[in-house]
Amino acid sequence: MNTVQSDQHPPTQADSGGDGSKTALVVKDRGPIHKTVLRVLRRSGYRILEASGALAAKRLADSHRDIGLLLADSSAPKASGLALARWFRARFPGTKILLTTASLWELLSQTGEHEPFGILVKPFGADELKRMVRGLAGRGF
Repeated sequence: MNTVQSDQHPPTQADSGGDGSKTALVVKDRGPIHKTVLRVLRRSGYRILEASGALAAKRLADSHRDIGLLLADSSAPKASGLALARWFRARFPGTKILLTTASLWELLSQTGEHEPFGILVKPFGADELKRMVRGLAGRGF
């Protein structure tokens, strides 16, 4: 079953160092990395929307047009994060997309080197995620 969850406590200016107006859609990932992702995004000033899978993510995207960042696992068990990323790119071209993967080779064999997605290889730490999110915010894709 796909579930949708909205962050009930958006970050304050003091907590995030930002204006708290950015929104990130996180497709839930299994394992301990999920909590790290949520913590880093909140501290970076993002309001978090969570979806349990691709269908729930699409529903959230249709009802929240202000999503600035999509974060999904490229090998999510319910649906491909890559397929979701491509759907987002076509429907919301201004949304930054960050895919996580346990196998860079596998993801690159499916995407090629020139698809406009950020890629972060697991396992990764909070600092790596923070740098990647900041880097995406400064890029044109």
